[in-house]
Amino acid sequence: MAERAHQPGSRSETAARIQHLLETEGEAVHAHSSAMSARQAQTYAETDDIETLRADARAIKEEAINRLPELLETVREAVEANGGTVYVADDAADANAYVSDVVANLSLIHI
Repeated sequence: MAERAHQPGSRSETAARIQHLLETEGEAVHAHSSAMSARQAQTYAETDDIETLRADARAIKEEAINRLPELLETVREAVEANGGTVYVADDAADANAYVSDVVANLSLIHI
């Protein structure tokens, strides 16, 4: 695979990309987030005990976190049984580098 040396752009380049997105996509993002906020408010208003639901969701999440090694192994076994490959990254930067390598190598495959 290609070497994992991804150099992010400068702050000014990142700021320019964000500014461009705001100029070209800002209205769509605003409309989408406004609609999401309205749906969320409606859902909360229609739910009798949102705090109980939040507590239940937190308990489910905490249980999954406590069982994470077991759950990851279950996923790994299922993926590999179906011919897939599992890569467990050390951190977000490692994951991003791995995905970049995979995508870069896709261009080498002639379909």
